[in-house]
Amino acid sequence: MPDRENPRFFLPYINRGGRVGYNKNRDVAVDIEKGILMIAMLAGHVTINPGLRRIIYSFHLAAFVVLSGYFYRKGRGLKNTLRGLFRTFLIPYGIFCAVHFAISWTGNPEHGVLYYMKQYLFGMSFSKNLWQDVPSVGPVYFILLLLLVWLFYYGTDQALCYAAKKRKAKTGKWEAVLYRMLAAIGLSVVGMYLGKAGWWLPWSADAALYCVLFYWAGIQLKEYHIPERCSDNPYLYFFLAPVWAYAIYEGNMSIAGRDYAPYGIIIAGALSAVLLLYMLSRYLRDHWSPYIVWFLALTGESSVCILLIHTLFNGRIGDFYTRWFHPEYIYHMAASNGTQILIGIMIWMLIKIYKRKDRKVFRKTA
Repeated sequence: MPDRENPRFFLPYINRGGRVGYNKNRDVAVDIEKGILMIAMLAGHVTINPGLRRIIYSFHLAAFVVLSGYFYRKGRGLKNTLRGLFRTFLIPYGIFCAVHFAISWTGNPEHGVLYYMKQYLFGMSFSKNLWQDVPSVGPVYFILLLLLVWLFYYGTDQALCYAAKKRKAKTGKWEAVLYRMLAAIGLSVVGMYLGKAGWWLPWSADAALYCVLFYWAGIQLKEYHIPERCSDNPYLYFFLAPVWAYAIYEGNMSIAGRDYAPYGIIIAGALSAVLLLYMLSRYLRDHWSPYIVWFLALTGESSVCILLIHTLFNGRIGDFYTRWFHPEYIYHMAASNGTQILIGIMIWMLIKIYKRKDRKVFRKTA
């Protein structure tokens, strides 16, 4: 259970009265939403009904990008920005590369060191017309994609700020929003056409360009408190749900497979799904058992650890449970995915404990 004496350590925490408490500086509903998205992602990687997979793929990766934009911060300085990028993206990817290489190298590898180095440096999700001889790094490609999405948006934001200073013209708030929206749409269209032409780039750079629009949308959702306003006006469900349903009926979205058609409808459907899921997360936070809320929030916080475990050990964990369950049964999916989630949560909790102790040592020596 969470540390009751230090309620900011885990979010949410359960107090002695059996109620859920929260860090006021963090929106726990977002962690719950990320937890639901992670469970959906794991379900989408097993043998399930094609219609259900179509629903999951219509929003889950786009929603992760939107929620990443939800926490975008500017003005931290280049040094702090690069440090945050290294800690958030490159360290987890480096850990994946090291563990994956150790597992592959100890299992009588068919390929040499250069083969694996090329795989890790290119970081391909899939390939089509380009670099067809480079194997995929699996679902962990999404870490690299998020890094590039951040860099693309940050570079665009800085370029627009520099252009405004160069013109020595005062840019209004709505004018700045419009410029960034047009830039995000432009990058997204470029990424869509690159994917459609089969030019699938290393680190999924083409897909990252497509996702810049979702990142910008996440920033706007946070800036104008749109998710909270949707939750306070539940009748919006009757507007958002048909948009999402029509997008599922009309098209399909698979970021890894570069399937984005029809462009505008798919984006509108994904954003509607993000808002609907946030409304659901707020309801769960306020009305469901605090233990379920705590589990979902921790799953969301541990999403990177769970993604690494899933990429590295999904096959082995799945094979272990085939002793008792058929791979196509829901019991097998629940056992395999549940184990991966629990391992990821435990690793994340250990990291939090280490960080907590490290802060105490720093304070004593300061």
